[in-house]
Amino acid sequence: MRTPLLLLALAASLAACRPPIAAVEGAVSAQTGFVDPLGVLNEGASASDVAPRAQALATLTRHAPAEEARSWALRGLFDPDDYTRGRVAAALIQRVDEPWARALLVELVGRADVDPYTRGPAALAVAQAADPGAKDALVRALAAVEEPWRRAPLNLALAVLGDVNALAELSAVLKGGDVPMRVDFIIACGAAGLPLAEPLRDGLDRVEEEMVLPLAGALLLLGEPRGALAIRAALLDPSIERRLEAIDTLKLLPHEDAARLLKSARRGGPPASRHWATLVLVARGEAPLSEALNQLESEDRELRQQAAWAIGERLNQDANPDRREARLARAAPVSYTHLRAHETVLD
Repeated sequence: MRTPLLLLALAASLAACRPPIAAVEGAVSAQTGFVDPLGVLNEGASASDVAPRAQALATLTRHAPAEEARSWALRGLFDPDDYTRGRVAAALIQRVDEPWARALLVELVGRADVDPYTRGPAALAVAQAADPGAKDALVRALAAVEEPWRRAPLNLALAVLGDVNALAELSAVLKGGDVPMRVDFIIACGAAGLPLAEPLRDGLDRVEEEMVLPLAGALLLLGEPRGALAIRAALLDPSIERRLEAIDTLKLLPHEDAARLLKSARRGGPPASRHWATLVLVARGEAPLSEALNQLESEDRELRQQAAWAIGERLNQDANPDRREARLARAAPVSYTHLRAHETVLD
């Protein structure tokens, strides 16, 4: 099953080939033998299973030329499965600078048939992009949602647009710890540039255990010492699972304190947490790519998969629209692996 792992190593491959990456891509091309990798995505977009369908639609939305991507995006946004809609919305957010993508995101914000936590990232993206239709779409969307905790992701976006009432309502939800287990939303609260440190601090004492580290991560992004202290304590926890959860949180945080904590975790502790911290640093561009390439031949299946993820993230750096067609060609066979993810898991 080495071919799927090599393909997975190119997940989200967007960058122009640097020398070490070119070697990996060459190895993949030589071993896959695909005649029509884009055909795999086209077939996957109609799969009855959710995971391959979501991956195919998201990849096509993210990388295809605008006209084609819009068609795939519409198909994904009206998919009956909420997970698929969320994946496609996330792909569109990567193209929020393109007017057609932004228009679809604004339309998604106003759809009452879609969960607010699926619409939330789209709402935040169009708000931060200062789209002229964002505020009206958010006001209409909030009018159809009653529970404060369900209104929270939409209020976050409206608060970014300067609405003080939305900020107050969001703050009350966070302070009470009445938040769902949606890590992306909590991290977004820390990254949005809003005065949410106090409610997040209060909420840290009230949320369920599974949400402590995400709230700590949000606090870290806001420059709150308590956030870094909570994550540092988790990195020293006797439980390896807790250490890995802390690293999972750090990999979501684009902050210099997160990098320092990862480097600390890399230097000590059990091998599993050391390796994972190292690979997260590789993905962030703060450790040599060779650290991940070497692990592709590990006997540990999970470590191989983590290394493949890190290589893919390292590649995911080129947003130049002039190279979109080439990036789609490279991303297509990668998604073949995702369409056969059960085989990789069983490898």
